[in-house]
Amino acid sequence: MTLAINQSDFAAAKKDIQIPVAVNRPKLNYSVRLMSKNGGNSLEQGEQAVLEVQVVNNGSLTAEGVKLSLVSNDENLQLMGQKEFMIGTIPPRTSGDLVKTQIVAKRRLSVGEAKLGVNVTQNEFGAVNQLYALNIIEEGATVIDIAGENRPKTAVAASS
Repeated sequence: MTLAINQSDFAAAKKDIQIPVAVNRPKLNYSVRLMSKNGGNSLEQGEQAVLEVQVVNNGSLTAEGVKLSLVSNDENLQLMGQKEFMIGTIPPRTSGDLVKTQIVAKRRLSVGEAKLGVNVTQNEFGAVNQLYALNIIEEGATVIDIAGENRPKTAVAASS
């Protein structure tokens, strides 16, 4: 910053001074946990699972009016139930309430990476808009055990 002082009877004075400024602001991020049969971020074609999301404030100022919205732009990756959540106020270095929703990967969803939009907004500061990648894997075979099919065969004695 430059400070300049001008007076009519004296010479002008000009000086550069450094003033440290501490910026206090919320710093929002989120964590995601997919409760699927394969764990991690993997979801099988045809599987329904629970998606848990928690917003975290790693900043030095309280975040107010925090909202979370989840978006899928793929009709074969569906969010069932609530897609928008009012988190409210998150103090510095704490987490908001855990939110849960159902997610369904239809059988025709392509194997590979599928993106889910995660948008976190707050009243006075910028939003966090990111994509969360899910690993879509091929549907596993379902083994059905029919009663009696796996019993050992017994020999029938011939009668004379």
